[in-house]
This record gives sequence, structure tokens and C-alpha cells, in this order.
Amino acid sequence: MANLPIYSNLTYVGNKITTAPKMWSVETIYELFDAKKLISVTEFLQRDLLEALWKANDYLNCKQYIASVYKNTHSFDLFSVVKLQKLIEVVKLNMGIEKNSGKLSEYNKLFIELEEYEKTGVEYVSLDGQSRLMLGIHWYMINNFSLNDCETDVELFVDGKPSNCLETTTFSNLPKSVRDLFNSIKIPIIIVTDFSKLSDLVEALVNKQKGFNWTWFQIAKQSERFGIFAINLINKTPKSFKENWKNNLTKLSNDYKYYVDGHQLFLVVVSYFLQFGHFPSKDKIKFLFKDNSGLPISNTAVDCLLAYTNEYFKALGNTKTTMTPLMNYIFFRQLISGKKFDSDFVKKVKLPGNYNIKKDKDFADYFIKLHHTLYNNKNRHDASWITDANGIKTKSATGYNKSCGRQDDENIYRRINTFIKYFDFEMLIKSGIIEEVENINMPSQIDVAIYNDWEDVNGNPINISDLPKLDRSHYNASGDNGSNQLNNLGLEHFSPNRSRGKKKLEKV
Repeated sequence: MANLPIYSNLTYVGNKITTAPKMWSVETIYELFDAKKLISVTEFLQRDLLEALWKANDYLNCKQYIASVYKNTHSFDLFSVVKLQKLIEVVKLNMGIEKNSGKLSEYNKLFIELEEYEKTGVEYVSLDGQSRLMLGIHWYMINNFSLNDCETDVELFVDGKPSNCLETTTFSNLPKSVRDLFNSIKIPIIIVTDFSKLSDLVEALVNKQKGFNWTWFQIAKQSERFGIFAINLINKTPKSFKENWKNNLTKLSNDYKYYVDGHQLFLVVVSYFLQFGHFPSKDKIKFLFKDNSGLPISNTAVDCLLAYTNEYFKALGNTKTTMTPLMNYIFFRQLISGKKFDSDFVKKVKLPGNYNIKKDKDFADYFIKLHHTLYNNKNRHDASWITDANGIKTKSATGYNKSCGRQDDENIYRRINTFIKYFDFEMLIKSGIIEEVENINMPSQIDVAIYNDWEDVNGNPINISDLPKLDRSHYNASGDNGSNQLNNLGLEHFSPNRSRGKKKLEKV
């Protein structure tokens, strides 16, 4: 403030957002969208379109919203947009002051993307209302639906006479006077014309969108959108993973549905469990998004989770699944692969031997079938049922079936131990699906250093003071059946080792 003495006696907010309320016609909004002058940027300022929800029940949400437009009750649902030029200006400002290379890289990507939009003539970026525009107004005006029963909410008069043409007639087939009426209806718009911080603009993301609220997880992620954890999470989420989640998972709780980023919440929760051996609380997950949390989830844990999940979905094909057997598979696979991290789970839950999986798909297929066998209510397996003094089978309060109801530490430990009890290792060995191997513990850093004549993987000499910065790296990754033998290990700086994931390390 020393450079602005003229304001020293004023009271004001330095990061105030300036907006300009407008009333645009439906036709104006549609034409801006159709000409690609009004756009939406997913993973920044927007989430994915909620197409499945708006299509549900024969486009019920679409019809209800269009009926509200005809009646003008839509005026309570504001559309919010930001001028693209101003957004580019603020992103550029942030780039100029950002010191963290990870954040700067993300700003650069966004800046390039927004500049490309500007070259194509984009003027506005949507903050709130994309579903109403793209799935309501746009779908209606390209004849995806008529109003059907929702028409009864609209008292339409054509040439002074009551008309029910909205019920079964799609938009382009309506009388011209009705189309003109719809096009002329005004929509309340809030245009963000000036702001100074992206974090302030991100707050707009918590706005309600036709009854589908932003979840606590989405708010936590977007409020720290340019924090390292959020950047890594977005960049580490493959599209294929989201599509599998969307198409194959059923009976999910609200927090884990794909259209509220439930697939990313799953990545955070389960990667955390793989690394530490217990589930994170909601507050812990929010804390992880803070740059100073000091407890990051490793890339290796995320890579393992994605690999195990891909195995599971590959075996599943188009079959639907619930979350419980998926989680069971992931944690069981961690035990098989020997990925310990700093996990209490791996330290406490033990397999009867050490194994390599030779046929991933066959292994996952057997696993999923065993889950259904242990869980099934009609064929009452001893894992889930107990026999009372009268010989009657009743469901065990601590059995496998009951333990599948909750995703918490107690029930995870209980059902994985139960799973191990009934898992037929010998049959899988005889079938060539797995093989039992000798237990070779990971040698110490000193052992690896001596074996390699005190040189790292790049042939550089190692000082004792270097050891805290070095990881023991596998030339053939452990996920690809690479062993812990000394001839497969070298010392490498932790940064490239942890970012490489399952890729092989090439010898110098």
C-alpha cells in the first residue's frame, strides 16, 4: 500500500469482483453458444455436463426447466459468465508472480488453451448454467423432446385461444408465434467484468445448478484448483478410468457418483489407504489439497491403484459391479504384489505365502466369482452365515456379507482376512494362474550401494550424505514381476524414481 498513499484513508475490498447484471433473450444466448462465442471449460470453472441426470425419466429435468422458461419462473436461476479477455488477463498476471514450477506449468496450459479460444472468437466462459443451456435450451431447440406432461404447467394461448401444442410438438414444428415467443424470453445473466484473483472466481463453482449441488469434494478440489495436489490429481486421472467408473459401477453413494467427481474422490481415498493402510477422514482429504499439508500421496500409490483397477475392469467386461468387490480386489492385489509403502494394512494382514500373478484376467475373474460366492444371500456360505444350536443358518454380524456394507478400516480388514481364508491358492497355482515364489526382502540402501560399487543408476559416485535423497529403484519394475535381487536394483534420486511409475529403468 506504500505506493498508493492516496487510498490510505479509504476503506475498501482489494479483491472485489465486479459484475454487470444483464437480461439476454433466449435467442441471444442460443446464438452465442451455437456460434461458439460462449463456451464451457471443464476441470476449470466447470464440471462435466450432467447428461445422464438430465436425460433420466425421458428428459424430465429438461422439460421442467423449459416449462419454467415459458412461465418466467426461470428468472430465479441466474446464468453466470466471465469475459474471456479478463480471464486471460488474470491468468497471465498469476503466471507472472507464481514461483512454484508445478503451478506455473498448469497456468501456462490454461493460458495457451484460453488464447486458442480467443483466436476462434470466443467472448465468454460459462461459470454457472451450462447444463440449463446445453442440455435444456439447446436440446429443446434441436428437437430432442417436447414437454409432454410438463406442458400442463404452462397456460399457453395461441391467437388468443388456449393451446396444448407444447405437449407433443417439438420446437421447430411449433407455430412461428410460439417459437418467436420462446426466443424473446429474457434470461437473467451475471457477467463478471473485473476480478483480481482466480481463487475468488472459483467460489462461483458452488452455485447450484438445477438441484444438483457441488459436493464437498468438488468444492475442496476447485478451491485449491491450482495447488499441486489438485493439479496432480487431475493430470493423473485417465479418461478410460472415468469411463469405466461411469459405465460399470452401480449402487454408489452420492459422493462417489461420476458426475460429482466421485471417481477422483475414489482415487484419493484408496491411494491413501494403499500408502498408509487406513482410510482418510473428510477433513484429512480437504487438508491434502493444501500445499503445505506435508502428507502427499505418492505417484507410485496412484499408479498401483490404476493398474489394479484396470485389471479388475478388464476381467469384468460390461458386467456391472458395486464398489466393495472393487476395493477388495485392489487391497488384495497390494498384498500379492508386496507393495508396502508405509502401510499398516500390509504389516498386519498376511498371505500364507509369496506369489506372482501369471494370468491377470484369470486371477481377477476368479477373485470376482469368489466374492459373489462368499456374499450371496441364497447360497449361504460359511463366510457370511453361522449355524445356531437348532441347526438354522443365520447371517453373522461379523461375517463377510455384513462386512461388505461399510468402507471403513474395521470392515476392510475383516473381509480381506475372511477372503484370504477361503482363497484357493493351491488351485490357482495348479491352474498356472499364480506361482509361489521365494520371499526376497528388499535389500538396504547400503547393500545396493555396495553391490553397485557406490555408484547410482547413472554411474555417478554416491556420498554417504546422498543416501537420504536416494530411492532403491527396480530396473525391471516389481509390477512387471521384477525381483528384489541385487542385480535388479540401483540407487536413484527419489524424484525421477517416483514419477516413472511402472516404466522400466534403463541401465547406463
